[in-house]
Amino acid sequence: MSKASFLRDKEFEWFLSSVGDWLPEAIEEALRAGASVLAAEMKANLRGEIADRQAVELVNSFGITPVGQDKNRVWNVHLGFDGYQKPGTGQWKDSGIPFQMIARVFESGSKKDGYEWRKPTHFARNAVQAKRKAAEAEMKRAAEDAMRKAAEKKQGG
Repeated sequence: MSKASFLRDKEFEWFLSSVGDWLPEAIEEALRAGASVLAAEMKANLRGEIADRQAVELVNSFGITPVGQDKNRVWNVHLGFDGYQKPGTGQWKDSGIPFQMIARVFESGSKKDGYEWRKPTHFARNAVQAKRKAAEAEMKRAAEDAMRKAAEKKQGG
């Protein structure tokens, strides 16, 4: 059977007692920092792939959701597209074509009846592959900064 013991340390006791005060803020800062790294790379990839009016509208519709928790208390932040391209055509005459659908076509390509209408560009996949380590490093830095600020606040107050 294993046994764990803790040394009585004032700093460690403070850390355990105050973690609930500063941890949610640190998580939000870390997720926002990582998401902004990936978002910048995705926007750059989109601008490089598409060079027309549609690209400007698509890039402008791209954003980051606020950080939140789901019903299982897992912290989430989402990157995505919002809105509709005007004027609409076909079945989207009234509202316009959803930017999410346009982005999916750029990411995955489009085929109909064996004919490839658009080859995939993988702007999102390439951005995640290129910036995963940088996003993780930025998230770690943001979390450590938040922990350092909490420790300084404790020493100052």
